[in-house]
Amino acid sequence: MNAPIRTALAEMAERAPSLPLPTGIYERARKRQRRQRILGVVGVIAVLAAGAAVSVLQPRAAVTPSQGDAIDDMPARVVNAPMWTASVEDAPLPRALVAFAGWEGGDLTLVGPGDRYRTYETFGDRGRPAQSPVLSPDGRFLMTGRGLLDVTTGVTRSLGTDAPLAFSPDSRLALLARYDSQDEVRGEIRAVDPATGDLVWTLPLEPGPLPRDVKVAVSPDGSRTAIQRHADIAVYDAEGRLLWKQSMNGDLAGQKAFLMERRSLATVMSSRVCLLDSDTAVGGVCHEVSGIDRVTRTDITEVLGWDEGWPIVNMAPSVVSLRGVQANLFEGPADARYLTFASERVRWSQREPGSPDPGPFLDRFQTAIRKIGGVARGVMVPGAILLVVVLIAIQWRRRRVRRKPGI
Repeated sequence: MNAPIRTALAEMAERAPSLPLPTGIYERARKRQRRQRILGVVGVIAVLAAGAAVSVLQPRAAVTPSQGDAIDDMPARVVNAPMWTASVEDAPLPRALVAFAGWEGGDLTLVGPGDRYRTYETFGDRGRPAQSPVLSPDGRFLMTGRGLLDVTTGVTRSLGTDAPLAFSPDSRLALLARYDSQDEVRGEIRAVDPATGDLVWTLPLEPGPLPRDVKVAVSPDGSRTAIQRHADIAVYDAEGRLLWKQSMNGDLAGQKAFLMERRSLATVMSSRVCLLDSDTAVGGVCHEVSGIDRVTRTDITEVLGWDEGWPIVNMAPSVVSLRGVQANLFEGPADARYLTFASERVRWSQREPGSPDPGPFLDRFQTAIRKIGGVARGVMVPGAILLVVVLIAIQWRRRRVRRKPGI
């Protein structure tokens, strides 16, 4: 039965009139194919060029620094920055209240007034910050191993080989260590203006053993500077004269270690904050985290402020007041590391935070755009050369191809 059908179909095909092909059909197909290839190459280069242009030419935003007598309420808790949070380099803040990294390190999270969240890439080793970050008491500047960041402009100034240590209580000085020798700790403490980078004063560092464990604090009136080298604490006056040097069991209590109302210097050891006379090193009162509350806490790392002589201490990821009934004033994420706080014009009010504000919509994607732009700048010249070569090859092939008449 299949044979007759096959024969009938063959006869129908033989009797059917031939259909003429449109003139130039193959030539049009070849042109269309060439156009598609050219447009594809041009499109890729255009996308890369746009990314490069945006990453290079986009103006950096800036905000007015938080000034005056305005006081910001510290939130009772913070969280890790949400995905696609804007970088502080693209969307600056009037100030930062707290900065921290997660347990795995990587980008820092900065939290400003109004629950505004930003990120900051520190370029640390294996995803960890190259050096513990230090936030200035007024919240405008952040020092890391990458450099000195102005939170209000998003601009980072390189510190060269200087190591960040602390800020003065009024945030007018950034205190750095410059080491002269790879074999021992020798060099100087350098105080620079964080806004301009100008050198203000220096103090020599006597030779000492590795590791380079150096801490420093300046009194609010600038009349005293305390430097700790391992277990030894030395206090100098404004002219750089040594007032006293003594071995201690504890550490300097951070950049707010001086309590000038009592002319005292605070040290921390595990769960205690002890006060010394800043002129004579005579010991004074000690405050301690006590009771069962101590079991669930980490050690005290620094004093963040004073409440009528009672210390407010950083026990990462918590902040605790040691006045009267000890209470949590702040709680960070359980995996938070390198917690650093603004301490001036801050009210530890245990304010219930709102939802995190990750920044303006477009700024949230600028980091990805910059990375595309970085790739683009690396391939722009090779891409342009490739495009020229492709166009020449197409033109050469077009001239070499023999075409049949009418096709």
